[in-house]
Amino acid sequence: MVGIAVLLEAPQDEDALHERLIVVGEALRVAAQQVAESQADCKPMGVVSYHYLGEESENAARCSYCGRWTTDSDKPDQIDGLEIGFTWDGRYMCEQCRVWRRKS
Repeated sequence: MVGIAVLLEAPQDEDALHERLIVVGEALRVAAQQVAESQADCKPMGVVSYHYLGEESENAARCSYCGRWTTDSDKPDQIDGLEIGFTWDGRYMCEQCRVWRRKS
Protein backbone atom coordinates (compact mmCIF):
# COMPACT_ATOMS: atom_id res chain seq x y z
CA MET A 1 0.00 0.00 0.00
CA VAL A 2 1.22 3.50 -0.81
CA GLY A 3 -0.10 6.53 1.05
CA ILE A 4 0.20 10.26 0.64
CA ALA A 5 -0.27 12.99 3.21
CA VAL A 6 -1.49 16.52 2.61
CA LEU A 7 -1.21 19.17 5.32
CA LEU A 8 -4.18 21.48 5.05
CA GLU A 9 -4.55 24.80 6.82
CA ALA A 10 -8.19 24.39 7.76
CA PRO A 11 -10.74 27.09 8.50
CA GLN A 12 -11.85 27.49 12.13
CA ASP A 13 -15.54 27.61 11.17
CA GLU A 14 -16.91 24.05 11.42
CA ASP A 15 -19.07 24.27 8.27
CA ALA A 16 -16.21 25.74 6.22
CA LEU A 17 -13.85 23.08 7.62
CA HIS A 18 -16.24 20.28 6.64
CA GLU A 19 -16.61 21.69 3.12
CA ARG A 20 -12.84 22.08 2.72
CA LEU A 21 -12.19 18.50 3.85
CA ILE A 22 -14.80 17.17 1.41
CA VAL A 23 -13.29 19.10 -1.53
CA VAL A 24 -9.68 18.11 -0.78
CA GLY A 25 -10.62 14.50 0.04
CA GLU A 26 -12.52 14.14 -3.23
CA ALA A 27 -9.65 15.65 -5.25
CA LEU A 28 -7.24 13.14 -3.67
CA ARG A 29 -9.65 10.27 -4.33
CA VAL A 30 -9.91 11.28 -8.01
CA ALA A 31 -6.12 11.56 -8.30
CA ALA A 32 -5.65 8.10 -6.76
CA GLN A 33 -8.25 6.67 -9.17
CA GLN A 34 -6.41 8.18 -12.15
CA VAL A 35 -3.07 6.75 -11.01
CA ALA A 36 -4.61 3.33 -10.42
CA GLU A 37 -6.20 3.29 -13.87
CA SER A 38 -2.84 4.06 -15.49
CA GLN A 39 -0.89 1.34 -13.65
CA ALA A 40 -1.20 -2.43 -13.95
CA ASP A 41 -1.99 -4.31 -10.72
CA CYS A 42 -2.90 -1.10 -8.88
CA LYS A 43 -6.24 -0.65 -7.13
CA PRO A 44 -7.37 2.45 -5.24
CA MET A 45 -8.67 1.71 -1.76
CA GLY A 46 -11.17 4.59 -1.74
CA VAL A 47 -10.23 5.55 1.82
CA VAL A 48 -9.56 9.10 2.96
CA SER A 49 -8.61 9.65 6.61
CA TYR A 50 -8.31 12.86 8.56
CA HIS A 51 -6.15 13.81 11.53
CA TYR A 52 -6.77 17.01 13.46
CA LEU A 53 -3.18 17.75 14.43
CA GLY A 54 -3.94 20.38 17.04
CA GLU A 55 -6.10 18.04 19.13
CA GLU A 56 -4.65 16.48 22.26
CA SER A 57 -5.83 13.00 21.24
CA GLU A 58 -3.56 13.00 18.16
CA ASN A 59 0.07 11.85 18.33
CA ALA A 60 1.31 15.04 16.71
CA ALA A 61 3.11 18.17 17.84
CA ARG A 62 5.18 20.94 16.34
CA CYS A 63 8.95 20.78 16.72
CA SER A 64 10.03 23.23 19.42
CA TYR A 65 12.85 24.46 17.17
CA CYS A 66 11.55 24.66 13.59
CA GLY A 67 7.77 24.34 13.96
CA ARG A 68 7.47 21.32 11.65
CA TRP A 69 4.63 18.88 12.46
CA THR A 70 5.96 15.57 13.77
CA THR A 71 4.68 12.36 15.34
CA ASP A 72 6.32 10.85 18.43
CA SER A 73 7.99 7.55 17.58
CA ASP A 74 7.92 6.47 21.25
CA LYS A 75 4.13 6.79 21.61
CA PRO A 76 1.29 4.73 20.14
CA ASP A 77 -0.77 5.81 17.13
CA GLN A 78 2.00 7.39 15.06
CA ILE A 79 0.64 9.31 12.09
CA ASP A 80 1.94 8.21 8.69
CA GLY A 81 3.02 11.16 6.59
CA LEU A 82 4.46 13.19 9.46
CA GLU A 83 8.14 13.35 10.23
CA ILE A 84 9.32 11.24 13.15
CA GLY A 85 9.83 13.22 16.33
CA PHE A 86 10.33 12.69 20.04
CA THR A 87 10.62 14.49 23.34
CA TRP A 88 14.12 15.43 24.43
CA ASP A 89 14.90 17.46 27.55
CA GLY A 90 11.20 18.22 27.89
CA ARG A 91 10.93 19.69 24.38
CA TYR A 92 9.36 18.17 21.31
CA MET A 93 11.83 17.82 18.44
CA CYS A 94 11.80 16.56 14.85
CA GLU A 95 14.52 14.23 13.57
CA GLN A 96 16.11 16.91 11.37
CA CYS A 97 16.55 19.31 14.30
CA ARG A 98 17.93 16.47 16.45
CA VAL A 99 20.61 15.77 13.84
CA TRP A 100 21.38 19.49 13.46
CA ARG A 101 21.60 20.06 17.23
CA ARG A 102 23.96 17.11 17.67
CA LYS A 103 26.33 18.69 15.14
CA SER A 104 26.25 22.05 16.97
